[in-house]
Amino acid sequence: MSLTALEKFITKTEERAKQLNEQERELLEQISTITSQSFTEQAAKELNSKTHTYSFRGYLELLQRLLTLLQEDMPEDIALEAVQTGLEAKEILEIWR
Repeated sequence: MSLTALEKFITKTEERAKQLNEQERELLEQISTITSQSFTEQAAKELNSKTHTYSFRGYLELLQRLLTLLQEDMPEDIALEAVQTGLEAKEILEIWR
């Protein structure tokens, strides 16, 4: 790989990382708006991809599911546990209702 190709690869990788971090920030802000800063921090800590086998993208998917469940008025503690089951939000909501 040439130096130019490597530089382009690094630049694209950095841009993608910034996009993913921005997506995380937005999801956490939306969750915090519905719940509280304390719950949001707890959820981010419990779902953090660094302590699980899933990727950062997997973590973002779980945050999105959590947001969806909270928007449907599911209680915080139940929603946080439910997203960790691996079920899709639609399935979780069907079971919960």
